[in-house]
This record gives sequence, structure tokens and C-alpha cells, in this order.
Amino acid sequence: MSYVEFVGTRFRFRRKAVPIPILLIQRPGKKTRQNIGYGSGWDIIMPSEWAQTMWVSDNVEQDQVV
Repeated sequence: MSYVEFVGTRFRFRRKAVPIPILLIQRPGKKTRQNIGYGSGWDIIMPSEWAQTMWVSDNVEQDQVV
């Protein structure tokens, strides 16, 4: 069995599960008087072979894609 550490907890993969190679980068944004966090968000970096699979699964789940 394969294990991956997530913030101090162990996640056990199922037999057919495949780990997805992604890198998450958080952008804190700019703080102004009127709008705190302007420009904040997350960047997801992944190999090009995974892009379509992730895009389709994200849209099927009806998440907001920008």
C-alpha cells in the first residue's frame, strides 16, 4: 500500500488510485484600505498530460473555474 502525508495525517490510496502530481502556490494578494486580499488566489501547476483530465473532472463537479 502507498501512503501520503497530509498535514500530519496519513491517506491510504485505494488499489486503482493514482497520485496526481500537482504543485499548489498561494498568492496572498495586496492589502488596500478598500479591498483586503485583492489579487489573491491559488495557482495549480501540473504536467501537461494531466491538464485535460483535471479540467474535465473539475467541470463535471460544477466547481467554479476561472
